[in-house]
Amino acid sequence: MAKSQYCDFTDYYVEIIPSNGLRYNKEFTPSDNKKKQRKLSVPNIKVIDGYSFYEIATGQKDALKDLYMALPRVISDIIGNHAGSIAKDPLFNEFSLKHTVSSSRR
Repeated sequence: MAKSQYCDFTDYYVEIIPSNGLRYNKEFTPSDNKKKQRKLSVPNIKVIDGYSFYEIATGQKDALKDLYMALPRVISDIIGNHAGSIAKDPLFNEFSLKHTVSSSRR
């Protein structure tokens, strides 16, 4: 079998906003549905939260938070609403709360 040209690459499965609010960057461990147990982890495939992924991708610690905080202004520029009303949206606040929780757990 020929060696893949991508063998030294790392693949990422990114969970942008994880439900538990924690940061992680771990090896992917596939399940075996026939044996109902986990297989060996795969070192070049990572499961990672969005904050950690954006930090790796940009080199900036709070890149995802900065992006998310800029979205109300960008959205308001596009659709003509006030950025303040978007920032008061319950979904926006939920994200902000998760970020605050995850930041305190680092």
